[in-house]
Amino acid sequence: PSNSAVVAFALAASIFVADRKLGFLALLTAAFYGFLRVFVGVHFPSDVLVGAIVGVLSVATINRFQNFLMKVVILLRHFLKAIKLEEFA
Repeated sequence: PSNSAVVAFALAASIFVADRKLGFLALLTAAFYGFLRVFVGVHFPSDVLVGAIVGVLSVATINRFQNFLMKVVILLRHFLKAIKLEEFA
């Protein structure tokens, strides 16, 4: 998959989660960017399509498990403080 498409669509999907209007414009921009990558011959259409899917699914996964991930971060901070590594917490 296209790394640039993954980044563009992940950023656009993140914006969409926060603000639907602006996110829709960001998704259109990401789609246009992907089209241009195919048009100039840098990527195949399947590269951009899979990159878009990976980017959007990454954001959806992180958004879905946000509460769990925050609990893991808090647990790690407590652990680092317990072993006297507060500067890393």
